[in-house]
Amino acid sequence: VAESRGLPVVVLPDVDQSYRAFMGKSSPNVVFANCSYNGAGICKSMGIPFVQVVHNTYIWTRTIPESKRVILDSLPFTTACVCVSKQVADFFISEYHAERNSTFVIPNGIQLEKFKFSEAARKEIRTRYGMKEDDTLFIAAASIGDQKNYPALLRAMVMALKECPTAKLLIVGHVYHNGIFDLMKKIITDAHAEEHIIYIGCVPDIERYFSAADMLVHCSFYEGGPL
Repeated sequence: VAESRGLPVVVLPDVDQSYRAFMGKSSPNVVFANCSYNGAGICKSMGIPFVQVVHNTYIWTRTIPESKRVILDSLPFTTACVCVSKQVADFFISEYHAERNSTFVIPNGIQLEKFKFSEAARKEIRTRYGMKEDDTLFIAAASIGDQKNYPALLRAMVMALKECPTAKLLIVGHVYHNGIFDLMKKIITDAHAEEHIIYIGCVPDIERYFSAADMLVHCSFYEGGPL
């Protein structure tokens, strides 16, 4: 997506030497990092402001001490923390002892116009996947990993099909955890629900799929509470 919009993408080896060399060559005015902490110390030593974008309450680090340690170790080299909500900011300050006077709240921006309902998109998407107008379409839009709790969602969908045989579920998102994805496929095939539960991968126009849906479903343990 970035490259399609003319933004350069650079992949570096995970070593300090290459990171320092790239910072020296590109001379950025500021570095914004999201779940990326390795370069904080290097940026500090080179006088480059290092801003952490905190996109959620990282409660999962409570059970993974080594991950929490990485974040804690980066904070002395961090210029500021930008949090997506006051709740996230309060959590980051209390959980990670971030400095309150350098922790700021900037809510996520949403292009509301882009997400207005489209009857044309609804018809096109539903036709593409062989759905009738009276089918009840659920959409789950989230990456496939531990935190999203997809197996529970699929088991609930299989139960719902007994009461609502016209229900359909489209799953949209990148596969981060192949083991969970394999389990999802097994749940679907064991229930013979291939025509009702469909994984379509990633899409560039999720707003069109939202127009096609009757309901959005989300069963996350964390990183976006269930809707």
